Amino acid sequence: MSLRYRVLELDPVHKNLRLVRSDLWNSTCTDKFANVTIKSEFFAYNENDDMELSIFYGCNSSTITPKPENWFPCNVNLPFNNSYYLIGTVPIDPIMGGVKCEIETTVPILKTAAAKLGANRSLFQEAIMEGFNVNYASPYDVECAKCLHLKRGCGFDSHSSRAVCFCGDRVCDFSGTKFHSIRP
Repeated sequence: MSLRYRVLELDPVHKNLRLVRSDLWNSTCTDKFANVTIKSEFFAYNENDDMELSIFYGCNSSTITPKPENWFPCNVNLPFNNSYYLIGTVPIDPIMGGVKCEIETTVPILKTAAAKLGANRSLFQEAIMEGFNVNYASPYDVECAKCLHLKRGCGFDSHSSRAVCFCGDRVCDFSGTKFHSIRP
């Protein structure tokens, strides 16, 4: 299943993005039951900033009273409307032992948001909406470094899907240190 993300922040100096799942923006209920896994050569979780939040949907917990602070109602066409979240990895929890849930999904959140959520369980939605950090690498870093080393600007040509150098107000191609003019 493909997930969409909202970019909350972009830090090009440190090559960091803050993302949030679009389906969880302004809602803790979703019909996209997928774990957030960002595995690619261009993106990596920022483990110093992020931790997992486990969300359980469609739980048959009508026997648990009173409802725990990490309970929330969610009607997503599952047999039961009870849902829960746990901060961090899922422990063996004796209270949750009698509860059966249809769906478990994990979402990364900022460690700072997790700390706030631990102190105030009503901040569940806000913790998700703060997003999570990923580091990114550009596949064009080597080409751009050549341009910048030669005091040229670096850009991207969407027609050829490659990095290009700017020579004054013109786009230049390069091979090694030779530059050839290209008409825009």
